Amino acid sequence: MSRTRAAEGVLELLRPACPSDGWQRSAIYLDARSNLNLAGLSFSRLSRQRQLRFVPAAGQSPSITDTGLAGKLAVAWLKLGG
Repeated sequence: MSRTRAAEGVLELLRPACPSDGWQRSAIYLDARSNLNLAGLSFSRLSRQRQLRFVPAAGQSPSITDTGLAGKLAVAWLKLGG
């Protein structure tokens, strides 16, 4: 039996911008479609062409950022709900 529900939240990656320092920047937003009670949140990203890094917004630093493998990025925020 399969249960299908509409997603309660979606991560949105905006089109990259390329400022004068050469790094492409892409904003990442969590679009919550309901009141989310998260214990944590994580995402990962793969690039076969570029080195990846994560620059958090002020006051939004993740608990864990892993860039140990070339072209791969993993980010996690733990204990969000308290």
